[in-house]
Formats: sequence, C-alpha cells, structure tokens
Amino acid sequence: MAQDLVESQAQLMILLSEYAEPRIKGIISGRLRGYLNSQQYDLDCEDVCSEAKTRLVTYLKELKADLTAGPCKDFRSYVAGIAHTACHDYFRQHYPARARLDKKIRDLLKASSRLDVWRYHDKASSEWVCGFVSWRGQKSSPNAAA
Repeated sequence: MAQDLVESQAQLMILLSEYAEPRIKGIISGRLRGYLNSQQYDLDCEDVCSEAKTRLVTYLKELKADLTAGPCKDFRSYVAGIAHTACHDYFRQHYPARARLDKKIRDLLKASSRLDVWRYHDKASSEWVCGFVSWRGQKSSPNAAA
C-alpha cells in the first residue's frame, strides 16, 4: 500500500513537471506580461501558476478517488483551461473595473443583431474579435486579425 502511494506520488510529479507545468507557465506568463511591471510580474506570475497547479492537483485527486468518473480525454486542453481560468480570476480580482467593462462590451455586442463577438483562431494564437455578423468565419489577412 505504501509503495503504491509512493509510486502514485512519483507519477503525479512527472505529470506535473514534464507536461502540465510548462504549459501552465507559458499561458500565464503570456497573459500577464503586458499588464505588470517586471518585479510585480515575477511575483504575481508565480502566484497564478501555483493557483493553477493547485487546481489541477485537486482535480486529479478527485478523478482518482471517483472510480465511476471517466478519464480526462484531453489533458493538454484541460491544463490550458485551468491556466486561462486562473488568469481570468486574477484579472477579475486585481482589475475589477476592467472585468466589468469587458463584460459590458460583450453584452452590448451580443445584444445587437448586426454585431457579434467571436474567437479568431490562427496558427499562432486565438483571440477574441468583434465586428459585423457577416464577418464571422471569414478568413482575414494577418494585418486585419492584428
């Protein structure tokens, strides 16, 4: 039993250090870089990464404890989702006016029958964009996407 626990902990450490942590740090550092000065960036980035890792470990422990739960089908995407959620929570907590403005803009765009907001995906990134409903789904030039 003790050996199983040790093996389980070792596998968890490998999963976190080799697969989850690089993805979490990459997403969070990219999202926070433009908002903070260098000293605050280092501290806050570590805090947000720690929060994301804690959420991931909690999820994995719950998944392991619930024998009826199905497996995580896309671990990489799940890790990315946790990292993005941790960033959203950070921004809502530290910049509440920004979060309220963002929500008001989205609500305004969604309420209009002529305007919409959607995700623009290209090879390098995925960003929220807004525009006329007829523009949705159209391929655009790199300059238009920027």
